[in-house]
Amino acid sequence: MTAVDRSTLPAPGPARVFRFPDIERTRLEQSGVDVRLVPHDAAPVVSITALVRGGSAADPVARPGLAAFTADLLDDGAGALDGPGLADVLARIGAEADIEVWPDATAVTLTTLARHAPRAMALLADLVRRPRLTELDVDRVRGLRLDRLRQMRAQAATLADRAFTRAIYGPHPYGHPGIGDATSVSAATTDDIRAFHAAVYRPSATTLVIAGDLDVDTARGWAVDAFGDWADPPDARETPLTAVPAASERRVLLVPRPGAPQSELRVGHVSASRATSDYHALLLWNAALGGQFVSRLNLNLRQAKGYTYGVRSGFDFRRDRGPFSVHTSVQPSATVDALAEILREIDEMCGPRPMSAAELARATAAVGLGYPRGFESAQQVGRAVAQMALHALSPDHFEQFVPRLTAVTLDDVAAAAARHVRPAELTAVVVGDPATIEPLLAERGLRAVHVDDTP
Repeated sequence: MTAVDRSTLPAPGPARVFRFPDIERTRLEQSGVDVRLVPHDAAPVVSITALVRGGSAADPVARPGLAAFTADLLDDGAGALDGPGLADVLARIGAEADIEVWPDATAVTLTTLARHAPRAMALLADLVRRPRLTELDVDRVRGLRLDRLRQMRAQAATLADRAFTRAIYGPHPYGHPGIGDATSVSAATTDDIRAFHAAVYRPSATTLVIAGDLDVDTARGWAVDAFGDWADPPDARETPLTAVPAASERRVLLVPRPGAPQSELRVGHVSASRATSDYHALLLWNAALGGQFVSRLNLNLRQAKGYTYGVRSGFDFRRDRGPFSVHTSVQPSATVDALAEILREIDEMCGPRPMSAAELARATAAVGLGYPRGFESAQQVGRAVAQMALHALSPDHFEQFVPRLTAVTLDDVAAAAARHVRPAELTAVVVGDPATIEPLLAERGLRAVHVDDTP
């Protein structure tokens, strides 16, 4: 028997060639809906996604959370079916419904057995085009969302996320949580929701992705039957993205939570959009900083210092510039030391101790070798193509991901970090006990600005 040395990581092998399923793209002649057909016959399943370019960033200024409120009502009755009737039909065809609201889009997906795909397509068209949006359902969902907002006040992680988002984006459309706030949810009327749906859910803003065990010509017929006669409202227009506010100097913000058993930390700033040419280099830089278990942050704060069970960092790439952020929770007495270590690690990655060749090799293997796992099911493939549509990615993006990743050099990583990570402009948000945290900050000559935690 050969002994195995478990004291060192095994050497990763070379990446295998990855082939993404062919995508056939068409546009429905009358309605103009962008349709992408993706044969993927690994299982007798079809996943259909309607991607609407209208997420939480499309919320009216006076109605934050309206996009999510509207989406929450789509499966409460559509077409000729009320909520229970719709649920019954979905159950009968074994369909899984998934509705997601992102900052830049809303995705409505139905996944079912291939033989039920025509029925699923008709149901999806009802969800997207003909939701009932009744007064009774609006009031019921309003109550659920207000209950959720009250629950969120007790969750330190949610308070930290909300305060961080507000701090770095201010009045920008990305600067509010998708659920909105109690004032907006309470004030939203059925007419508000119907008007939002009519303005945002329209064919010119919709991409239809059909992925799975399908015949392309047959699936195109499903799309024509369900979405071919859809028309834009007369005054339809795409809301342009507004400029992201300029960053400020490095600062510490404190959301007071007296007696909190832990401190929740967020550190970061507005960074890069999905369209950046530095996308692959930033993924690798982040993997070394805090994107994997053997990252610098985790080895420092968890393994060496014992401050936390885990820490992670990441870039949230969006149509406009998304955030770079570090997330962790620590014991109160370690709050300021943990914050100092996070800032130091970012400073050093951007300066005196940049990514090493060993870290680059490890990050490339971690990000690249497991990449094909994200495309095993029809639902995963459909979701990927929806992202391709949202961000106008090249048709060969997924096949070229690993080759482009492996071509990244240390110089590329350093240059990308210099362009998109600015240590002097980092905002740190701490949710925790001020009686413990503020004296520790004062010992280091720091002061935290208190911020409101109202949802």
